Amino acid sequence: MPKDWESITQHHLLSRELSADWFNVTISENLAPISRRDHDAFHVLYGNQTPQQQLLALLDFSSPVIQPEIVSALKSLLALPEWEFYIPELLNRKHESNIW
Repeated sequence: MPKDWESITQHHLLSRELSADWFNVTISENLAPISRRDHDAFHVLYGNQTPQQQLLALLDFSSPVIQPEIVSALKSLLALPEWEFYIPELLNRKHESNIW
């Protein structure tokens, strides 16, 4: 195991690649401390999916053991438009006229 395998790094919850889209990925809320091992695992499992997409993928994987009513309720929440799902500080206001 590499010496820095357990070192702490920062993970962008919304990928920096999305900064040109609708998201202000530079806000502090978008950075989370995480171990290097977990960070690498997130990227293998989810690539650069948004948290909304990640949660839906996890729900789809886990749904066989969750009550159908709960799955339905969670999917309804995860189907919200991005501007309702994420905190306002994360959304780029320069695109506001295009999405609201």
